[in-house]
Amino acid sequence: MGTVRAAALSMPPTPESHFQLYFYAAVSQVLAAAASDPGGALPSVRPLEAYEAELRHAGVPAMPVSAMAGWWQQGIGDWEARTDAFLPIRAVRESTGLDHHAMAMVFAIGLVDEDPRFGALYGQLNHVSGQPRATAGALSACWGATTGADDVRSRLRALEERGLVR
Repeated sequence: MGTVRAAALSMPPTPESHFQLYFYAAVSQVLAAAASDPGGALPSVRPLEAYEAELRHAGVPAMPVSAMAGWWQQGIGDWEARTDAFLPIRAVRESTGLDHHAMAMVFAIGLVDEDPRFGALYGQLNHVSGQPRATAGALSACWGATTGADDVRSRLRALEERGLVR
């Protein structure tokens, strides 16, 4: 874990770096969920292997889905503590009373808009063909082992109430 924390802490304290950290957090959480999905989502990861390689190159270790979210929460928290610079994601998180996991979920929800190949993976995690979006069920597969499915749904309601997702 120290390697990733060191890599995260070595990034400059800029909004761009902060965005990249949250993007990495979302991607690694979704890929870890796919790797542990008993429903067979792993084949949907193959088109996304470049992301896996980028994460490893950045020093992000492979780990169980149950450990990933907490690892990123600590790593990003340590990184943020180094700076008083304005970071838009932190500002949104703090002004809305949301937590790290909720903000990472925003990024996970947006992954399919960044790269449509995440749609096939979400379809597998949803266990419903033709559903290429991050549903509450797919996000529970990603964060449920860490926060619990009820907490995932609570965070999604909070995001919706604050206008960050529809």
